[in-house]
Amino acid sequence: MTLRSLATSACLAPFAACAATRAASAASGNAGAVVPATDIDRLTGAPWSGTLTYLDYTSHVQTTIKSSLPMTRLPVRSDGDFAWEMRVGYADEPQANSGETAVLMRGGRVFRDGHVLERAVLSDGTVRVVTEQEGPDDSRPARFRFVYLLSEKQCSIQKLVRFTPEEAFFERHIYRWSR
Repeated sequence: MTLRSLATSACLAPFAACAATRAASAASGNAGAVVPATDIDRLTGAPWSGTLTYLDYTSHVQTTIKSSLPMTRLPVRSDGDFAWEMRVGYADEPQANSGETAVLMRGGRVFRDGHVLERAVLSDGTVRVVTEQEGPDDSRPARFRFVYLLSEKQCSIQKLVRFTPEEAFFERHIYRWSR
């Protein structure tokens, strides 16, 4: 799998489908976690720089490359949802750069099409947000869990994957940025 296909399929494309996740989240009783827009606003301002470490399915080896994240708040949408322009860059592989409009919707209960399962403020002030959704990974249906750690000087986005409900989640990739 090339970095470009990883950036497209594993990082951004899975955010398109979440109807099944909505039903599963509502059924599980996790509808109480809410993310305020101010949590996501922590990502705006000066660009972030750091790394992406991902599991290469071809070689089954963890690979780490340089990565950056500039994120800009967009005007509130006509439906009242909040949105940000999110651009992920790869200095050594610019052909793999990607972007999306990251949307916080349903009153802060859905972010980037993932249902918010948890929102907590850790003892050091870092905000931890956990979302889940369905999507394709390695050309197979999968369940994704995203763990966002957001602080003033560091942030990370971890993608965990499982292919069947009986399996444990495994780490597909993690972005670690600082500024």
